[in-house]
This record gives sequence, structure tokens and C-alpha cells, in this order.
Amino acid sequence: MRSSAEPRQTEGLPPALAEKWESLLSSLRSLGSALVAFSGGVDSTFLLHAALRALGERTLAVTATSPTYPKSERDEAERIARDWKAPHRFVESNELAIPGFSENPPDRCYHCKKELFGILSEMARAEGYAAVCDGTNSDDTSDFRPGRRAARELGVRSPLLENGISKEDIRALSRHFRLPTAEKGAFACLSSRFPYGASIDAENARRSSGGSASGSSGFASTTGSRASRSGGRRSRGCSNPR
Repeated sequence: MRSSAEPRQTEGLPPALAEKWESLLSSLRSLGSALVAFSGGVDSTFLLHAALRALGERTLAVTATSPTYPKSERDEAERIARDWKAPHRFVESNELAIPGFSENPPDRCYHCKKELFGILSEMARAEGYAAVCDGTNSDDTSDFRPGRRAARELGVRSPLLENGISKEDIRALSRHFRLPTAEKGAFACLSSRFPYGASIDAENARRSSGGSASGSSGFASTTGSRASRSGGRRSRGCSNPR
């Protein structure tokens, strides 16, 4: 059922899409407060927009800094949060220090997200936020995404997935609300550019980014499952916003 408080937000939307939007707002309101894993990508930007509509200042956007994410992504996330006057914070998460991650196994994303969502869960508990939310959408269940296991283990909520919102829905709603990321391309973390089994360190991550990854941002878009075939088994992009 549509909220009578949001008539102008849904004006002009197809009824099915308007219903998904209202359902998303309702589910976010039911949380009471939320810490949003925010990269500045298509999915997490849309989720942050919805959380701010539903929860206002009871929303905290958090962006991770890491050697494997381009500085340009960090800067864009910071700019969006500033323009929206959203409570926003950075945390440091160096996945290259996680035992086993640098060897780039097929479940690399699980280890990365386990550490990352652990940091966010501790922050949420310490500061009184009811839930950690990521930008996983309904399309993400059809691909190999080991990071989802970490999200489930740590109780991370995925409001877009929970409300049946697809990537196409996210883009359509982002256009409707004129979000700056409506037409932004998918972005996977730099680690996905290496085939499974190829060692990853800060230097080759920097080289793979064209030299732009120093002190860079985390929560790279979860939806663009980018694959690398540079001489080895497929290595897929991050399954959850980083």
C-alpha cells in the first residue's frame, strides 16, 4: 500500500515501480536507523537516497578506504554525501592484510567482506545504528558472489534485494529522482582484474588502476560482476558494495 506521505515522489512512475519504492521506504523506516555501506556507485547511492528519505539523520553513510579502489571513486562518494548533507564517514579496511586474500582464491570476496562488514557492524553497535545495509540488488543472486555469505553471517541487511529491486529498477528510479549516478557504469574492485591464483599486492593493484588507487575508496559497486581472464581462471568483481 502506498504511503500518503510520498505522493509527489511516485508521480509519473509505473505502478509496479512506485510500489517497490514505497515498499523500500517502508522497510527502511521499520529499521529505525541504518548504517549504509556507501561507495558512490549506482546501487549504494540509490540506497543512500532512499535511506535519507526514510530515516533522515538517523542514516550514516560509511565509505571504506583501501588500496584496491580508485581515488576517483572515493572523491565521488564524498562529493555526493556532501551535496546531500548526508552524515558520512570513512573507515580504513586493508584487505591485502587479510590472511589468504593476496593469494587471490575464488572466495577472495568472502574474506574481504567478512573483515569489512565486521568493522561496520562494530561501528553500528557502538553508535546505536539498528542495522548495516548494503546495496545488493535482486540481480545479484544469479551470479557467483561469495561476499554474500559474509553479509549473511554478520546479519547485514540488503533492502534492495529484500524488496525485489533489480538493477534496471535502480536505474529507472535513479533517473526519476535525478540522482547523479543514474547512468554511471558498473565498477568492480581492482582485485577482480587479476585471475584467481595471481598474487595481489598494493603495487600491482596501483598499476592495474593506472596509478590511481593509492589511498582509495571502498565499497565498490556490487552489481557489476566484472570478470578478468588475464591468463587464468575467471575472477569476478566484488559481490557487495565495498
